[in-house]
Amino acid sequence: KQDIKDILDIDSYSIIADWLYNMDNSMNLALNINIGDLWERAEESKLESISLIMYLCFCGNRNLYENFVNKNLSIILNYLKCKTFSYTLYVNKGENAIYVKYILKQSEIKKGNDESVSRLKNICRMLPIYEKYYSDAITPKLEILEGYKIPDDAHKEMPRKNLIIMFHQEFNSLWIKTIQSNYEFDSIAEWIEYWFNVRKCICENMVKLNMFMYQILGKKQAKKMAIAVDRKREEYQNLLCGILSYPKEYRPFGEVIEIPKKFKKIQQDYFTSIKNFLEQVIGLLKKEEKNTRLALFNLKKAKASLGLMHVFFQNLSLEGEDFKEHLKLCENEIKIIEESYMCCKYYLEHNGDRYFNKFQVKNWYLSKCKREIEKVNLDFIDMKEKYNAIFPIKAYKEEIYKEYPIIFKNFDVTNAEVMQEFIIDAISFADSTFDYLIVSICDEKNYIFPGAIKFSKRLFEFVKEILISGNQDIEVGTSMPYPIDTTEEMIKCFEGNWKLKEKVKNSCIDNIYNIAEELWIYSKIRKLLREEENTMYYIDKLKEVEDKIESMKKEIICHLDTKIIKYVINLCDKVYEGASFGDREFNETIKEIQEKYN
Repeated sequence: KQDIKDILDIDSYSIIADWLYNMDNSMNLALNINIGDLWERAEESKLESISLIMYLCFCGNRNLYENFVNKNLSIILNYLKCKTFSYTLYVNKGENAIYVKYILKQSEIKKGNDESVSRLKNICRMLPIYEKYYSDAITPKLEILEGYKIPDDAHKEMPRKNLIIMFHQEFNSLWIKTIQSNYEFDSIAEWIEYWFNVRKCICENMVKLNMFMYQILGKKQAKKMAIAVDRKREEYQNLLCGILSYPKEYRPFGEVIEIPKKFKKIQQDYFTSIKNFLEQVIGLLKKEEKNTRLALFNLKKAKASLGLMHVFFQNLSLEGEDFKEHLKLCENEIKIIEESYMCCKYYLEHNGDRYFNKFQVKNWYLSKCKREIEKVNLDFIDMKEKYNAIFPIKAYKEEIYKEYPIIFKNFDVTNAEVMQEFIIDAISFADSTFDYLIVSICDEKNYIFPGAIKFSKRLFEFVKEILISGNQDIEVGTSMPYPIDTTEEMIKCFEGNWKLKEKVKNSCIDNIYNIAEELWIYSKIRKLLREEENTMYYIDKLKEVEDKIESMKKEIICHLDTKIIKYVINLCDKVYEGASFGDREFNETIKEIQEKYN
């Protein structure tokens, strides 16, 4: 048997043992390990290390492993509960499943998926003897989000095989990196030159495609141009096959290089979108509904990502001829991609005409955009008096979406009745060509508030369907309005001298919100873990949260007025003394602070 007592560094040992086992399962260092001795050192080691060695014990000698687990299951479950900061961890023998439940901050709700998967991976490594692994989190319920159906990313139901596959991902990634490190450019200059050539090829593709559509629209012979378009498309596809990576991008044990990491998104959003568009454009030329929709989607995505792509290459510290070439490419790309989009839109709405002139496409497109804005402006004309509305002269574009912005001087976004009435007033938006409606609020001096409300077109479609059918059971789903930041680009959609109010940034106010979250957690720990057998776990967790609160209290004392400081201190003292601080108290505190500082 391996004497675990002689191993000085359990954490390093677990990693080496895992590596060896992954390379050859006959090299399992934990094959005959004394699991009892391992557990005597569990508290001094990382959870990941202990769970990894336990999994290797399971793989090496299942009988030995199961014998230990059967005798010590309650100890293992308690250890896992403490190490994962969970309030419940139990086995359902009937389902042959294990359940874990934990506390998640409202401000960290986006981390729900990672938090749950991390817990389940460690639990499954430690106890890979169950068929299914479940996780759930409790989090404060904010009243302002009551109308929204927010996905519960923390809820997981994972079969054992799925989790075991994840155990080997890091090892497989290292092997892939080792292989890929043999296929890379020798220098950054070569990598830049290659992608410049890809960008040029895109421009050439789009120019030929535009010429081909112009010939069809002008009822001219287009066979030769069709062949040229096809050849250019194949040339672009070949360029994207077997791409060499950025120098030193894939090094199994090297640090992650930021440049290729950032380029992944550019590559996907621009270069891959163009590739998809060129494959689907044949369907667009045939005016097939599905392929037309996909082709336009990918072209819009590529068009929207041009700015980010240009900034990315600009930040590579290009010099001399490279810099000049980049600027020239930027100019051509903006012009050509925009022309391609306008040409596709024109092509879809017109038949061939021998009197066609390509210069009429841009005028038609601009007139079409103007008509779309004017139509909504006309539909909303009653809002000019009711909400003191200011109408836009052009649309606001965000990524692939076309959005209609409007400014109100007389509108209370906090009043539910006003919001409901507005949705009815704006019901005609359901028939518009826009994806979203954005409502900004301004004061009498034409200063626009930093926050706006965004309405999905889908919401108006739902409401219209309810009004027509009378069916109140239609699900509005996740289409409810939500707050966004007003941007300078939105303001440019209006005529006149508009200014954006500066957003007040106060880290102390954020700290009060964080204190409220921690008080909620403190109250939950006291309620859920009071009967905990491991009293030290209960005491340690309360102390941990209390220390966080006290640290934040020190930060706000010198920066906020005495009244608020007293309010926060009294609130904390009451909770420490036993007062409940649940969802209702949490929301009341948030409302109190908002009323004070907004």
